[in-house]
Amino acid sequence: MRDRKKFILNEANLIARDNFYEIKPKFKIDKYLLFAILNSRITSLFLEDIGRSHGKGILKIQKYELEKLKIVNPDSISKQDQQLLTKLGLGLSKSSEKDALQYITKIDKVLLQYVSTNLNVNKLEILLREKVDSRLDRKSGHLKLVNE
Repeated sequence: MRDRKKFILNEANLIARDNFYEIKPKFKIDKYLLFAILNSRITSLFLEDIGRSHGKGILKIQKYELEKLKIVNPDSISKQDQQLLTKLGLGLSKSSEKDALQYITKIDKVLLQYVSTNLNVNKLEILLREKVDSRLDRKSGHLKLVNE
């Protein structure tokens, strides 16, 4: 992965090959609810923490690392918010790349209340951007200096 991490909903049940991993939950969960959670910036931030920078700024995540990925626990989410996230996940699955960020922002607003009391969407975006930029800067050999 380079900049934006993206989970794909495989509604056609095609065989995943090469650089794709199939995620099969152990417990029953609505696929659009899980899709929304996985595509949130919160999950993206957790991916940055478990992945490794691997040449040219690529974030490499092995299957055994992905199994350790933390996500917002769907059971901790209120039924009302689960329904909203399911609706947003469905919309995200049918959205264009251009419209996807609007859905992700709405998903983040719902999920943030379950992970942090001091983060809002803007702070989350900044935190994630800093992590991604740091990884991408390492690929080019540029080091950022404090107060630069």
